[in-house]
Amino acid sequence: MSSPRYLAIVGGADRAGGRLDAAAREHLAGVFESLNLELAGGIASRFAFADEGRFQALLHRPGVVVDALVMLQDEPRSRGLAYGLGWGPISAPLRVVARGLEGPCLDAGRAALGHARGERRRVSCRGWGVRRDRALDGLFALLAAVRDDWTGRQAEIVARVRASTTQREAAASLGVSPSVVCEALASARYRAVLAAEESARQLFEVFAEG
Repeated sequence: MSSPRYLAIVGGADRAGGRLDAAAREHLAGVFESLNLELAGGIASRFAFADEGRFQALLHRPGVVVDALVMLQDEPRSRGLAYGLGWGPISAPLRVVARGLEGPCLDAGRAALGHARGERRRVSCRGWGVRRDRALDGLFALLAAVRDDWTGRQAEIVARVRASTTQREAAASLGVSPSVVCEALASARYRAVLAAEESARQLFEVFAEG
């Protein structure tokens, strides 16, 4: 019987050797609490710091990684981070928290993080095979290109819309008219971003099938 496979997400500063300072670690610890709670159904081993420069988690539902990345990237203070995604088994018993875990999926995630840093990318993928890795990398590069063009206000509105039931509710919480929200979403290409994110979810699930 083959070993279970997991998707490892390994994150850290977007430059090689970069460390997360105390303020960044404290902020991310709060984000991890939200991730571990809201995405509990897809997490095999919870988000935790691996060392001073990296954090990691294991997912047993691969598509959930898109939601994790969205939650991380929608945090203004989480900018300046890069992410490596790896696929494969682990070499030791699964733990509730991902600290100290080892195995091929984490090796692939760390290699992907190194590639993302070297190529100045937000996200890179390893472990699905060269052609599939490149396809995923290209999709995430396009998403990053769109997100990097957002103004601070557009990013704020997008994050608020994601957290709200309706655009009208988001507008009320921001103290602006619904038309302002609609215009911001249109200029941010929000519908295209949602479509690309859903494509990434489906690709991860399909690739996990073999």
